[in-house]
Amino acid sequence: MTLVHFAAGLALALILAQALAWRLARGLSLRLPIAVQAIGLAAPLAVLLPSLADHRLLAPTDAPILANLPDAPRVADPDLAHGLFNDAIFQLLPWEEEVRRGFAAGHLPLWSDLLDGGSSPWVNPQAAILSPIAMLGRLLPIEHFLLGALAVKILLAFEGSWLLARALGARRWAAALGAGGFALGGPLFAWAVFPLSSVVAWSPWLLLGTLQVLRRPCSRHVAAAALVLAALLLSGHPEIALAECLLAAGFGAIVWRRRDRPLPAFGAALLAATLGAGLAACALVPFALVAPHSLRASPGEIPAAASTAFFPAGEGRLLLSPLSPWCFGRPFHEPYAGPGNWAIAAGAYLGLVALAGIAAALVSRRRRLVFALLALTLVVLLLAAGFYPWRALLAMLPLGGALAVDRFLPAAALPLALLAALGLDELLRRGSRASAAALLIAATASLAVRHDAPLVGLWLCIAVGVLLGRHRRALGLGCLALAAVLDLGSWTHDALPRGHRELFYPRTPTIAAVQGVVAAGGPWRAVAGGFGVYPSLLPMAGVADVRIDNPLALDEQLRPLTAIFEFRPEGRRYKSAFRHLDHPFLDFLNVRAVVLAASAPVPERFRPVLAEGPLRVFLNPAALPRYFLPAGGLVRDRADAIAGIQENRDARRVVLIGEEVGDWRPPARAWEPAAVRIVASRPGRVSLLLPPAGEKLLATSLPFPAGWRATAFGRPLRRVTVNTAYFGALVPAGCARVELSFRPPGFRFGALLSGLSAAAVLMLLIGKPGF
Repeated sequence: MTLVHFAAGLALALILAQALAWRLARGLSLRLPIAVQAIGLAAPLAVLLPSLADHRLLAPTDAPILANLPDAPRVADPDLAHGLFNDAIFQLLPWEEEVRRGFAAGHLPLWSDLLDGGSSPWVNPQAAILSPIAMLGRLLPIEHFLLGALAVKILLAFEGSWLLARALGARRWAAALGAGGFALGGPLFAWAVFPLSSVVAWSPWLLLGTLQVLRRPCSRHVAAAALVLAALLLSGHPEIALAECLLAAGFGAIVWRRRDRPLPAFGAALLAATLGAGLAACALVPFALVAPHSLRASPGEIPAAASTAFFPAGEGRLLLSPLSPWCFGRPFHEPYAGPGNWAIAAGAYLGLVALAGIAAALVSRRRRLVFALLALTLVVLLLAAGFYPWRALLAMLPLGGALAVDRFLPAAALPLALLAALGLDELLRRGSRASAAALLIAATASLAVRHDAPLVGLWLCIAVGVLLGRHRRALGLGCLALAAVLDLGSWTHDALPRGHRELFYPRTPTIAAVQGVVAAGGPWRAVAGGFGVYPSLLPMAGVADVRIDNPLALDEQLRPLTAIFEFRPEGRRYKSAFRHLDHPFLDFLNVRAVVLAASAPVPERFRPVLAEGPLRVFLNPAALPRYFLPAGGLVRDRADAIAGIQENRDARRVVLIGEEVGDWRPPARAWEPAAVRIVASRPGRVSLLLPPAGEKLLATSLPFPAGWRATAFGRPLRRVTVNTAYFGALVPAGCARVELSFRPPGFRFGALLSGLSAAAVLMLLIGKPGF
């Protein structure tokens, strides 16, 4: 049944993606030929289905699971080389699973009880909650989500870049080769399992929408361009989304005809950009409000200013990446010899056929367009390589200093693909000596980087194709297509991970023991000491973990964990050990199950549950309920509050912020573990029963207090911060029922903007074509 579900889901995802591409093309007054649609449907299947051989998954499961779960099943020939992509296992798929759980329960995934000690997927762009590509990928089982999403990306990227190349004047076959390099090269496949490639897949459509709006400003083009921009912004990676929007602005400056009704064209483009951003505002506004307070933007994690050198050490070598598929070694087969890592360095590689076309374009007759595209490419390439003047300008933007600019490299690939499409026809022109010389220079530069026999063979095949094409065009095109298939086919095979199904979040004895501990009563959380069991692996088994594994987690939530448990993930690697588990703050955090390595010391109060094996599981009998009435409280100034938590040896007493509570003091009361009873609960919404007598302080270990709201009798209760980072509320006497609900900051305002923008786009679509 799983195979049937997979086949049906993949077929439906591709059909819907094709319908979407066709509809967008019509909205931009363009036509997608049947042959192009057929290639768009066939290319993902031809490239991705071989990845399922030997019952493997397009998921980098092997290295991260084997490293974190010593009791995982043993497998033959594990794919350890693609461990570089472990974020797909540690972050992306756990986030995706939480999104699916929310939609399956019939509500928006505004809150997760399982991840990061409690967090909001909605404010995390890489959760891609509203991404059209992710939505289509969700038609497949989660173990095939990455494959399904990548198939949709290939289709959209190929057809969008083909239409764009044709709109700029490339011939059909040249446009197909250029689009093939873009869809099957580094822009998508270097980041195949990441949402970054989802943004890249929409980039040709964004440039196409920009072109059509500026050339023929009309309501239908504005609406289509706005929808494309919204899809790109919702696709999951803010850094590359910013790069692609800057690229679209630069491209618009290239194609804008100032003598042809400039004001209507500029106004239409501005309207499309406004409506596109407005459509995505329901997600963008909460993200924009939360990001400045996140771990990624914390002052200690923003890189220091660059030195007086033009590039950081070694980063300038990224400019060589379009020249060879093995520029820094054969991907995942040889030791890496470049800056960053395989994914970063390969983002601009389009294939040797495309490189030949780029070289020929430089000597073609369309010099204005060619050199404008080349200048645009160089600007993005220099920015991705950390070129100091560009980097300094970007740092002036809000949070600009926190951007990882090397992720911008795929944005340089699209103008290169357009240059390739424009130049390939030049190669086959009879007697074009300039193009032949350009081909020789390109081959020499490429082989100077690596001159292995397979690469020499590919260049010979390209040369034969050019020679034949000047007399027998069909034979020449066949040779060029063969060279492109051999080149990119081999390269994509190296780039894609192939994980074992047995290692897709297996239910090992360790996981089963933890599940057994947290299943009794609760809800309870768990944690692993040291570096054991990476944080998001437990949530995939339905177990809440208190550790943070998200660069957009609130910095205020990290501070007490750092001070008490030495848990110091940082905004680039976000990995850390978790120590000092004997501190009472662990009890406050609702941690009932603890996983420790066989050699780790065990606090006396822990009770063994799984005492044998490489990982041991213990029960913490002193864990507090997630919602409780404290026995008392300590009021400290904000600057001294964390020190108060460190000194507090009774988790049943909480620390309050003096600047928040003023003269109010929490009432002392006898400790009653069952004083608060859960009536109903789902992520982001909880109903509680409390004793009605007297004024009470309701304390929780729910982080993100700014998003939580407590109401009683339909009226909001006063919110207070508990233990510097957690939600609490003051409950008046006589109140026995309290409703808790979570809504990300700015959610209502963003939803209003999205609704208004959607209504405006709808009016443009159903109104008259002109303005």
